[in-house]
Amino acid sequence: MARRTTADSPDLVLAETLEAYERVLESRTPSVSPVRVLNLRAEDDFDAVAAGSVVAYFARKGSAVLAALAAAVEQGDLAAIEKIHERQEKAALGRKERDSKPRSLDAVPRYAELRYGGKTISRAVYLTTPAAVEARTYAYNGGKLDSKQFKAVQYARGGKGVELEVLVVKRAPKLSRLEKEILAKAPAAESEANISADMAFLGKIVRAIVEGGKRLVKAVTKLGRTGGPGGCPRNFKAVMTMQTILPRVMLVTEGACKKMADWHGDSSSPISKNASASDLLTLRRAELIKNLTDGGQGS
Repeated sequence: MARRTTADSPDLVLAETLEAYERVLESRTPSVSPVRVLNLRAEDDFDAVAAGSVVAYFARKGSAVLAALAAAVEQGDLAAIEKIHERQEKAALGRKERDSKPRSLDAVPRYAELRYGGKTISRAVYLTTPAAVEARTYAYNGGKLDSKQFKAVQYARGGKGVELEVLVVKRAPKLSRLEKEILAKAPAAESEANISADMAFLGKIVRAIVEGGKRLVKAVTKLGRTGGPGGCPRNFKAVMTMQTILPRVMLVTEGACKKMADWHGDSSSPISKNASASDLLTLRRAELIKNLTDGGQGS
């Protein structure tokens, strides 16, 4: 029997990349830093930070962009938040469309992970340039989240790489009476069930960005525009391997593809009175993907 290769199975790509990434982290000394957490209150339909989501922004320490974003969130200035998102998306796209030479995972001078309590919700985050801002999106069921439980863990190679700071913006969903009752009964110690891991897979993050280049970006952009039968991209395996090159395109193809919908659940499922906080999070994750798909938002 022929040996399966990573070309035959996206699962093997993920497993092998995870192993390689963990080996890199083992060779580095971690440092832990606090995270600034803000609440966004918005009554309008506002896709930049969707209702029922948390968005984490990673940038170099002292970033003027993060300072401006934090000020806009505190003031409830939705137009300013939208403009910052648009500028950063344009800048990110420009960086990723330029030619780049593939690098090994260990060549990245600094990785960051985001944790909530004992739960790692983002891995393998890093800046492609010192001026870059990276964002990750998480589903949020509206339950209690303790701001002090958010922590950034950074892994620098020999102290190299710009030090990062993280801004977390959370926006609660509108809750039904039943949802409020379910969340009120949930033990505070189990608040990790109120926030999901981010909407990307580790294997796609490190391979797509570290080992990608202009040719891959063009291919993924084309797939995002054209798609394939049933809304799935024609080369679904390739897209899954390069998910985070273009978050907007990838979220659209994910949400349109039945396979991804199957993985993330059905947002229209009725809520049982015996549902748990984790059950509500599953529904919020499905709803978030649907909303991002319908609205075309990327983060």
